[in-house]
Amino acid sequence: MADQVLTLEYKLAELPSAQHRAGLAGLVMMVKWLKKFGEHPGICELNSRTETGVILKIDRPGLEGLFGELYAGTKGKLKSKKPFKGKEPDDTETREITDPKTGKTKTETYYIYSNVIPKARLIADLDPSGDGEDGLWVKLWRDMLWSILRGVPTTRKPFEDSADGKPIAEVQKVWNYLTKPEGKDIVDLPSTYFLGAQATNAENVPFQDRAKYQFLLHFWPYAAQVYEPVVRGNDDKLKSIGYVLVIPDVAHLETFCEDFEYAMKQERTSECFGDNGYRPREGVVNLALAGGLEMLRVLRKRLEELERGKSISDLVLGVEVVHAEKQGNSIKILETARITPKEDQIDEYTRVKKAYKDSVFLEQRLRNVLAEHPWYFGFARLCAIRPFKESFGSVTFRRDARVAFSAEVDEMTTKHDNDLSVEKLIYEMVNTYLIKKIEDKYRLKWNEMKTDAQKTEFYEAKEKIAKDVFYGCRSRTGEDFIKYFVLTFGSVNQSYWLKFESYQKLAKLLYEDTEKARSLTLLAISANA
Repeated sequence: MADQVLTLEYKLAELPSAQHRAGLAGLVMMVKWLKKFGEHPGICELNSRTETGVILKIDRPGLEGLFGELYAGTKGKLKSKKPFKGKEPDDTETREITDPKTGKTKTETYYIYSNVIPKARLIADLDPSGDGEDGLWVKLWRDMLWSILRGVPTTRKPFEDSADGKPIAEVQKVWNYLTKPEGKDIVDLPSTYFLGAQATNAENVPFQDRAKYQFLLHFWPYAAQVYEPVVRGNDDKLKSIGYVLVIPDVAHLETFCEDFEYAMKQERTSECFGDNGYRPREGVVNLALAGGLEMLRVLRKRLEELERGKSISDLVLGVEVVHAEKQGNSIKILETARITPKEDQIDEYTRVKKAYKDSVFLEQRLRNVLAEHPWYFGFARLCAIRPFKESFGSVTFRRDARVAFSAEVDEMTTKHDNDLSVEKLIYEMVNTYLIKKIEDKYRLKWNEMKTDAQKTEFYEAKEKIAKDVFYGCRSRTGEDFIKYFVLTFGSVNQSYWLKFESYQKLAKLLYEDTEKARSLTLLAISANA
């Protein structure tokens, strides 16, 4: 019936997944957004909005207006360094690019194609770097949409219909589903709407959903947060690895919608990543799963500033993190995780993110924060498997190692005594060894270095010795490492400060937790170089 009004009741506790619950939040925000523009066709109203659920009243014209905003598209231009296969460009553009290192100039050609751009006005309105239409955050969201959720061109038809001024075919399809009687409203669940869905699972069971629940999955991207993970390649250039989508598992609907909108608008940075970058600085992450903690950090910041007394668990039960990448014509899920909000973990993430600068060092520290491992965990393996230039060979890695001992070990600021931690003991043993070896081999003493040239000579000698011993430690494991540690760092006089009790403590560590000793030793060498 043309004048039929549907009443769709949703309760958070009844929804089958975090994506559905985020979809409900996205629906609420989208309907509220439509009201900002006054009159809209048909009926599309939220009734009985509470923390636990909502009732949506909607008719066919109202659904058309809702989807008209949801899938609003516009015509634009896309520039590509490579021509598209089987498609003639509308135009080309050339630029003169000067290499800042060599001073050489080369010509780059860009191929220009007509392109449909999702308007995503709700996302654009919440973008602190934009003007209500464009910005760093909304561009990141649009790029993710075209690469991951709508990475297959045929799935972009609703946006293309909108850009061409045509009726959105998806409206009638969804209306037909929603008006089916209960029991006959089972629909397929494609990955376009539900991340990770397949036609059938390993047991040959099809992915299906109720129509009223699948309806919510159109909206969850508007309640999610997008990040771009990057790694440094062998050419020392940063390389993007797909996108990270952080999907909130909403705990309290009304509170979340209000605080999410405020946090996205007020608590995210408008700074760009790098010089002349096109990504927001906080939208780029060293570690994919750290995107989940970043979103929790932003939400909690809003609570700290405006709603003291509330915790992050008042907003979300957790966040689901999905790292996906388009590979050829396929969308691959690279990694997934669920992060339960913990105040101390968010604190630790915030502190670590600010403290460390080296991308490799920071990545390992973030892994340890996520897994709740000790700060030094995994560095022995990292130093063994990563290229030398990314560990000891990196100035910023060595700088971060120094920061780590200072920031993570309380005893680093105390005087020598018998109660020092093993972290402090290993650090001092390494430092003493390096100072003694410089004196023996190069006849250099720090207190005699008066000029800048003399100090430079001292530092260079220290780095050479540290490099040799770093190689020696990273190539040995188990008993081989223990033997090397004792023979190397025990080859110089340590007895003037190292007491008998400290020897016992070190011996116990070496034999009972060799990998910890190895990680701390490699970090101490890097810190003292």
